[in-house]
Amino acid sequence: MVSLAVFRHWGLLSGLFQWHFLLLLASASSLAASQLSTSGALTVRDHQDPAAPSSQPFQQPQRKVTHVVASTALTYAATPPRTRQLPQHMQPTETPPYAAAASQPRLLSLYTQLSSKSYTLAASVPTLLKKVTKGGSVLDEISAGPVRESLLPSTEKDLHGKRTSPAEVPQISSGWFLSDTEESSLSRLLLQVVRQEMMGCALVVAYDSPYHHTRALQNLLQLSQPKQQVVEVGGVTDLAGMLWRSVLCRGYLLLLTDPAPLLVFANTDEDIWDFDGRFVVVGTTKEQLQNLALSKKGVKTEHLVGLVKSGGDGYWVLYTNTLYQDSLLRRLTTWRSTSFTTSTSLFPEKLSNLQGALLKVSTFEWEPSVLYYRDKNGTVQFPYGIDIEVVNALSRVLNFTVVFEEPPPGEFWGVMNDNGSWSGMMGRLSRSEADIGVANLFLTLDRLGAVDYSAPYDAEVSCFMVRSDPLAPRWLSLVLPFQGATWATLVGGVVITGLIITFLASVAARCGGGEVKNLKSPVFAFFFALSMHFRDPQAVLPRRIHMRIFISFLGLYTIIITTAYCSNLAAFLTVTRPPQGMDTVKELRDSGLQIAGLGGFFKGALASAVDPYLQSLAERFVAYQNLELVWPKLRKSRAAYLHNRQFLEFVITTQFTKQGVTSMRIMKECFAPYSIAMALQRHSPLKTNFDRVIRWMLESGLVRRWFLQSLRLSRTIQDKKASNEGDSSKSSEPLDAEEVASTSGVIQPLGIQHMQGLFFILIIGYLCSLLVFLLENCFKKLYTDFFGAKNKQNAVIRGN
Repeated sequence: MVSLAVFRHWGLLSGLFQWHFLLLLASASSLAASQLSTSGALTVRDHQDPAAPSSQPFQQPQRKVTHVVASTALTYAATPPRTRQLPQHMQPTETPPYAAAASQPRLLSLYTQLSSKSYTLAASVPTLLKKVTKGGSVLDEISAGPVRESLLPSTEKDLHGKRTSPAEVPQISSGWFLSDTEESSLSRLLLQVVRQEMMGCALVVAYDSPYHHTRALQNLLQLSQPKQQVVEVGGVTDLAGMLWRSVLCRGYLLLLTDPAPLLVFANTDEDIWDFDGRFVVVGTTKEQLQNLALSKKGVKTEHLVGLVKSGGDGYWVLYTNTLYQDSLLRRLTTWRSTSFTTSTSLFPEKLSNLQGALLKVSTFEWEPSVLYYRDKNGTVQFPYGIDIEVVNALSRVLNFTVVFEEPPPGEFWGVMNDNGSWSGMMGRLSRSEADIGVANLFLTLDRLGAVDYSAPYDAEVSCFMVRSDPLAPRWLSLVLPFQGATWATLVGGVVITGLIITFLASVAARCGGGEVKNLKSPVFAFFFALSMHFRDPQAVLPRRIHMRIFISFLGLYTIIITTAYCSNLAAFLTVTRPPQGMDTVKELRDSGLQIAGLGGFFKGALASAVDPYLQSLAERFVAYQNLELVWPKLRKSRAAYLHNRQFLEFVITTQFTKQGVTSMRIMKECFAPYSIAMALQRHSPLKTNFDRVIRWMLESGLVRRWFLQSLRLSRTIQDKKASNEGDSSKSSEPLDAEEVASTSGVIQPLGIQHMQGLFFILIIGYLCSLLVFLLENCFKKLYTDFFGAKNKQNAVIRGN
């Protein structure tokens, strides 16, 4: 009975025993907690965890872990476990929010649980990550395939499987916490962003330690992307080690509770950034997102989206940056737990319509690319020229406003200083003081470090301008249709033809006769051949068949010769033939002329040329800063001026043309082809759309048309200015009838000046006839007197 009573009350006794045991255990825990609170916090020790077993898909690297081993000063307990330390300039100067949280009893109780269980907090990336080194930075990269295993160890899942209140979570360093609803909403939002805007792209996920075990990160790691990279951010160096280049489209998800490293990194080296990538930043306030949009890299990044928590639970507001606008951010849409409130593109096109944004253009007067129209007082009214027209066309197509500004006087394009900075136009662009630079800008490699170039909109070559030789007199038009060698061949042909006719006629007479006797005379035969060259009908024709065959082919030959001469003669009578001068670099070298140029740029082009003749001209190159010193030497044929062809055409039209006749000309042989483009800030987002519009300009032929318009306008302005000043030497005098007809396309009648050669021939014929007449009469009188006296003398002798 006693045993039965004990068995019946055994449950009650067992319950009392367990209650006393738990009471003692609670007392011991309370005593331990009080000792920790008075003596200090926990000391951490770092060591290397061995690699994971070989059964993993990738070899797991050594992981840096933290053990709780003892108690020490409280300041150590406030240090969160992390694998990377912030740079010295980013260390907090005051107690961070989590330091205060660490002193709370509930948080200390959590550390006590970790100590009693000897739990190891892993501060590395999940198990399936492999570490690769690139550029001195450690990158955490996962496979392209789906994740088939759990990313967290079982003990860690046990710890984090149950969420604690925000006050109990020590890893949030910025005081910014996510509830379960907010974290679930964020996870769905990020997945929707990737599926909607980044599918098929190389995906980079950067996060700091508070996001290490979140559901949002785990879901992102399970996405199947062509290339994926995961980086835990502990400082600026981790951001610099991210993948910033790929042949695919690029997407960047930045999950940062502390945006300070990102803001610092956004104002550092611009070469370490993907200006064409699509960025989604989570964890910033609207003010921090504005600071990011104002950073050196943010102002040039077209696709930058920020996710900002809204007032509702699980609500997120999406903002995007605006380029070249007064407002830095524009609200896109709102995410409400499971979907967007409005359907919109998260990365819209922003630069095809700049909505009247103000862009600064750095330029200066440089004929004929940039010219200034001035009033009577010399005040600039507006610029014009090829480069100005290109900028104006871009502003009309892309809808932006242009303001033209000049670099400091005398600096022009600018040069590199000893400290690596640039002056002039290049300096303004490199310091972001201007958005565009134009002024006959050559594409050179030495400027690529300071600016970016647009697509070339013009191509040029370096040419020489020399003085034109005096025009040939009009009376030479009768001789000019044939070259000297042709004339000599024709004269020799006439003489030989006369001799052949004499020979054939003589042979025919000896072999049976029947041929015209006059053809046996060399003088008659010569005039017979000459008259055929003038298409003169012949009164005497040969009788023998072989002679007729010869004369027939001679007639065909003379018809071709005379037709060619008459055709060329009409051209030379109506068109002024320019004299034949220097046209090759070899002839210029042999001439010994001085080679003049503006500045020393073209001397380097001559010295670096492959042609030895051009290299020899570099030794005679003289650099001038004032072109007014060069023109007198050109007029006296003492120098040749070297510049690009368009500038030489402009100078000839405006400076050396009078009554439609130019005193200077451009040699045919040029060298050093190069392209002309506009300069932009490095990594400028304007380049893509600018290049597209420039291609349209080239395809339509607008650039050449703008150049000719600039020449005509500049000539008109110069003539008007010269007429107002009464300077007839510089004004363009009215064109004569010949120039008007030649420029208007009207058929003009031949004047006396065209027929000068014919009158000269007539006068020469008169003189020759007079000379022969005098010789004949004088020779006849002398002949008669001489032979008459001799005959009388002979008669006297015979009479004797």
